[in-house]
Amino acid sequence: MSIGRKIKRLRLEREYSQKDLSKLLNIAYQSVGNYEREERELNYSMLKKYAEIFDVSVDWLMGRTDDRQRHITEEKEIPPEYIELCETLGIDAIRKAKAANMTTEEWEAVIEMAKKIKGGQ
Repeated sequence: MSIGRKIKRLRLEREYSQKDLSKLLNIAYQSVGNYEREERELNYSMLKKYAEIFDVSVDWLMGRTDDRQRHITEEKEIPPEYIELCETLGIDAIRKAKAANMTTEEWEAVIEMAKKIKGGQ
């Protein structure tokens, strides 16, 4: 099932009108219809909002899993090297990275990228 059909089904299950949902999402009600008809593509930020409102996972909305349930994972500790590199580069990304709840592999990729950026300056 497409993202548009899923979000429309979720809206109807909750008996929300497009206007009701648009208020929750803080967008124009026409945008809700555009997303449902897939005339406009949902960005990740909007996908997260839909997932939070309907208590489903972003992965389920995107069709990457059949598990509709949203799983909240505990925050992971931010590696000290990442904090140090961000401070050195003047990047205020710590709050965003913490919210993203990145995996160890993702942290390592960010650290490697930051090292390359730092080396190129």
